[in-house]
Amino acid sequence: MPSATGAFLENRRIFHSRDVDETRAWLRDKEFRFDLPGRQTVRPDVRVNGVYLPNMYLGYLQYGVQAMVSAAPTRGDYWIHLPIRGSLDASFGRDTIACDLRRAVILSPTRDNYNSMQLDADCSRDLFTSTGTHCSGSSRPCSASRWINPSSSIRTWR
Repeated sequence: MPSATGAFLENRRIFHSRDVDETRAWLRDKEFRFDLPGRQTVRPDVRVNGVYLPNMYLGYLQYGVQAMVSAAPTRGDYWIHLPIRGSLDASFGRDTIACDLRRAVILSPTRDNYNSMQLDADCSRDLFTSTGTHCSGSSRPCSASRWINPSSSIRTWR
């Protein structure tokens, strides 16, 4: 989490930039689309910090501007987004869920639609990614996106 000494995992920098085109190119190489809605005069403050582990990633992410980020349908990983500041709207197909400090989201891969997120300028989040194709040791692939609300149990979102 951000503090006077810096962002979570600041000593594990993967990508930092204040340039929209550089950020767009870097994310495109990772199979993400990066768009800025409307005309923004503020430069981004992109920070991607993290640790790559076998079949998973633990990290911190912020853009510093309002942004729309979409995952290509070719991505086969699962994402847990835990907002620690600001808010985001996560979309999976035609469903959307608002996330903030009290609600996180788990997105699963999709073949028909992009997973996408609309992020506030002040949104930053911790995230966990798993490249595994099965949940909880099951032989069935996970296919439902889910949401987490601290005041309730995990419920199927879709």
